Amino acid sequence: MAVRCWSPAVSESPRPAGQTLASAELFTLATPAELAPPLADHTVGMGPGKAPAHMAAGIQSAVNAGQTARACAQITGYLALVKAQTGEKLTPEQANQLTTEATDLEDALDC
Repeated sequence: MAVRCWSPAVSESPRPAGQTLASAELFTLATPAELAPPLADHTVGMGPGKAPAHMAAGIQSAVNAGQTARACAQITGYLALVKAQTGEKLTPEQANQLTTEATDLEDALDC
């Protein structure tokens, strides 16, 4: 999906009343199929044992199979595990990264 974002011309002074927007940029939002692999890759070696990595791989498999409901349910479990392991087996920085990636995927799937 592409989203067109409008932005005012860059200037040091505020835009005068009535001035129109100067330019547009086209951004393409990442698809679930593009977001799932990095989550799986970044999870390897993090957390307690192999559970987080196995969960992320399961999420990726569900996404690849087009099983949105299954992927969403697995993301919920994954996020609970990340939260439970924050400060234990995951640093706050690691947990933040994994949570951000998982919630971005959740948003892309429209869970």
